[in-house]
Amino acid sequence: MKKTSVLFPGQGTQAWGMGKELYNTYLVAKAVFDEADKLLGFSFSKKLFDTDSTEIMDTEITQVAIFLTSVAYYRVFIEGNDILPDSYAGHSVGEYAALVCSGAMRFEDGLSLIRRRGQLMQKVSDDMGDGGMLAIMGMAYPEVEELTEACVKDGTDVSISTYNDIRQIVISGRKGALKSVGERFEAAGAKTKMLEVKTAFHNPCMNEIIEPLKELISSFEITFPKGKVYCNVTGKAYKSVDEIYEYLPIQVRECVRFYDIACEMIEDGTEVFIEAGRGKVLSNLLKKNKRAFL
Repeated sequence: MKKTSVLFPGQGTQAWGMGKELYNTYLVAKAVFDEADKLLGFSFSKKLFDTDSTEIMDTEITQVAIFLTSVAYYRVFIEGNDILPDSYAGHSVGEYAALVCSGAMRFEDGLSLIRRRGQLMQKVSDDMGDGGMLAIMGMAYPEVEELTEACVKDGTDVSISTYNDIRQIVISGRKGALKSVGERFEAAGAKTKMLEVKTAFHNPCMNEIIEPLKELISSFEITFPKGKVYCNVTGKAYKSVDEIYEYLPIQVRECVRFYDIACEMIEDGTEVFIEAGRGKVLSNLLKKNKRAFL
């Protein structure tokens, strides 16, 4: 049997109506959203399926929508086909779905955490007002890191937030700082693109919400997953429950090391990747990564 990994996408994959087709077609998917509506105390599914506004870009809405769609997808297509994954990996918010679907965390606890995480991150976004993220493409890791460090030394407050594939890194900070940094990167030969997000995710500005998250996470029982779950912070599989309690709260501030995760999965012998969610963002990243190809 070929080793199989399930991938859970993060922010950037959201859209109004996501999950609606699953909801209308499969009872097991409907049960996911119905249970969430009951736990949340209002009809989140109706809001998601029947509304069309920019509110989907609000972090507190986005993260719940992505989480529920991923879990529904997993229960329909993975559990529904009796597939037993060898490993799980999520990108940022996707790591929570990975922990739930791997059996490390109960669904209701994962939903509670996602909702609170989204609310806390939304508050940081509102307070900051002008945070953003900039993708740097076509430049190797060492060069991006060197130029980012040079910008910081020159007084520009930016930091690396995600390592996506071998030639795509995302940096974060205030939009004015990102604009000037982007000009320096383009002058050095890179391509840049501002991402459609409202704040600087995986950035030191998230320090203030780590303690509230840590307190909430510590109140829930986490067990060791039934397959490997790769950690965004380290890029390696969790080795113990203690590591999950340690790294999950600080994940909001630390870099997402998806490139390292992809390399680890390949080195672990994974051959089949299934993306549980809307779109093929993570699958495409794997294809572009020379060390992590399908």
